[in-house]
Amino acid sequence: MKKNILILIAICFLGVFIYLLNQPKKINEVNVRAVYTYINDDGDSASSVGIIGGSDGDDNTSVPLDIAEGRIVLFSDGTAKINYSIVLGESKVFTSRGLLKFYDDSSNIVDEIQLNTSSDQKENAHELEKRIKINQEAQTVELSVEVIDENTNYVLESLGGAQKLK
Repeated sequence: MKKNILILIAICFLGVFIYLLNQPKKINEVNVRAVYTYINDDGDSASSVGIIGGSDGDDNTSVPLDIAEGRIVLFSDGTAKINYSIVLGESKVFTSRGLLKFYDDSSNIVDEIQLNTSSDQKENAHELEKRIKINQEAQTVELSVEVIDENTNYVLESLGGAQKLK
């Protein structure tokens, strides 16, 4: 009886070991960001541009910062896991339309991945996780995001341009 239990445990460990050996290996991790800043100063020039996401208390000048980030983890089997998040400088009901553009070495777009989030209550952050197959010609990636709320829509621009994948 003890011998059968030991054999069963050994087979389980062997199965787990083989399973772990067959998992795709992480090759690289790339972060891409997009930002949008705006200055609320009632028409005068901002005297406190360094104050982010708040007021300096003297002149009601604020610089809310909206930022989106895409973390792309590349695996050896040609797939990638994307973690997308967006944080706004203020809470509101909004939709974000993220777009990852993948470029080849000649700066031609070889793939585009939509990263869309939305809410129907006031929030200042959204997150999304996605697993995709990566085009083998893709060399760089760039993130752009459109934010749509009840009053406006605006674009968060890529911070640092396209980033190398490999």
